[in-house]
Amino acid sequence: MEPTIYSGDVLLTERISCRRNRIDRGDVITAISPNQPSKIICKRVFAISGDRILAGMPGDHKDSSSVNVSALTDRNVALSQAELDKIEYLKTRRKRIIIPRGHVWLEGDNKDNSADSRYYGAIPQGLIKSRAVARVWPLSEITILSQ
Repeated sequence: MEPTIYSGDVLLTERISCRRNRIDRGDVITAISPNQPSKIICKRVFAISGDRILAGMPGDHKDSSSVNVSALTDRNVALSQAELDKIEYLKTRRKRIIIPRGHVWLEGDNKDNSADSRYYGAIPQGLIKSRAVARVWPLSEITILSQ
């Protein structure tokens, strides 16, 4: 999650949002790793149930990012020509995915060095343990983690 969160940072988290299924795009969450259940991961929610995405694939270092088509079209704002061009380009190079009910798509903020849903796919919301609210340590870096 660098540069947002570094190893050794201490986070203030809350569990009510995940228990009430109130996790939204942009939230930073902690979850049980789907491929190593003994580990906890910290990732950003990139897409939620029903979202349509064009997913960047692992190993594609040229442009490993994904595009959340639903998030772009939900803004009720006309897309710029650059955004439309990027979507058209990615349609030919990316995997088209609709996030299943009860799942989320997670991505790390450091796209070039992140094991996330581009590797293991959408994860069940039941694996989410908490939503990060703030970084509280180190004291010089106290920050509210907003979308």
